[in-house]
Amino acid sequence: MNGKHRYTTLYVYISKEYIFTFFVSFFFFFSIFFINQLLVVAKNVLIANVNIIDVFRIILYSIPVILSFTFPFASLTGAAMTIGQLASQNELLALRASGISFKRIFTPVIIISILFSFCSFMLNDIFQPLGTIKYKELYRELLYRNPNLELNSHSVTQFGNTFFITGDVKNNEVNNLMILEQSSLGLSVISSKAASFSEAEKSSDLITIKLDSVEGFSPRSKAVGDYDYFISEHMEYNILLNVVSFNFMGVTPNDMSIRDLLSEIKKLKINQTATELQSYKRITEYKYLTYLNYYQDFSERRDYEPSNTYNSWLNYLASINSDLRNKKLQYYQIELYKKTALPVACAALVFFAFPLSAFRLKNGRLVGFGVGIIAATFYWFMLFAGQSLGTRTFYSPILLMWLPNLIYIGIGLFLFSIRSKR
Repeated sequence: MNGKHRYTTLYVYISKEYIFTFFVSFFFFFSIFFINQLLVVAKNVLIANVNIIDVFRIILYSIPVILSFTFPFASLTGAAMTIGQLASQNELLALRASGISFKRIFTPVIIISILFSFCSFMLNDIFQPLGTIKYKELYRELLYRNPNLELNSHSVTQFGNTFFITGDVKNNEVNNLMILEQSSLGLSVISSKAASFSEAEKSSDLITIKLDSVEGFSPRSKAVGDYDYFISEHMEYNILLNVVSFNFMGVTPNDMSIRDLLSEIKKLKINQTATELQSYKRITEYKYLTYLNYYQDFSERRDYEPSNTYNSWLNYLASINSDLRNKKLQYYQIELYKKTALPVACAALVFFAFPLSAFRLKNGRLVGFGVGIIAATFYWFMLFAGQSLGTRTFYSPILLMWLPNLIYIGIGLFLFSIRSKR
């Protein structure tokens, strides 16, 4: 048997084992995330008696988000199960005794995990933004037909500074609707016997509530008793969709491809540079204005009152200490590096499974499965902790999002190098 044929047989054997365990892990994690998504997203939809086909579409559009985490976690767990199985059956020991290096043994696992990374990248960059956009469009349509997605019968619901007090909510109609809107002048009250939701003609970012048999009053000033009273057979009341639900927050970085994110980040950086330039000019102006006022206050006045100098100095200090960093730019960069870190994790997390080859295990697949779940949980925690920290602070976005990958690669390679020297 020549070496080429021997390695081909070995690569096919290990590849089959890894692909099998990957799909076992894939269906496990997919089921967990799918059930969670079903409970979180589809809860109100199911209660609102939405058509079963629309429920299916909502769940379908949520699947790309689920798969973005399923791929890397399944890749890690599958590799751990494969290596654990080889170790428990003493197959690794036999291969090493035959003179085959760990590098050759694990080559198929690394190559296949890289292919999984590519698939995950395409999923995150194309299908996830498309699914999110489609989800929002469908939810908007459902809200027009089923106001009880956001409004419950005989309840009080707050949308921003506006409160909706409802009677019966059924199909597309709301009976006995009262709207309380808080403004700088005071509280406006609108009541109607019936109302229905429809798409606004002027803008897709608005939702129109058509009111029948309307009565109401609104304050003209802050003075007590100074208000306008009105009645009408019909009235249209518009409200922003992003106030009604988080599902209409507009286009977010999560809805964008990497190309769109890079384009938006470029624009934000240009604006950031312009802001910094204006700030530098302002600091320079206040600096020399302070010198000028100091000279004028000191040399031209007998009774020295350095009020102008003091004010200029305060403005100068405020300009120096002003924080010019852009929160929006930080947020967009966090999402960009998250979109790249998650696909790469399919290959990066595999390295963490290699140290299992150092142990003679019983029930290797089961042990590998347990190790994979624990490692995936810690990875998820580190990733979201980094995302939360990044959106609240100005630490390096690329470091925060890629740190979990680097930690797992580092630990895996370190332990693997120790094992290889034995």
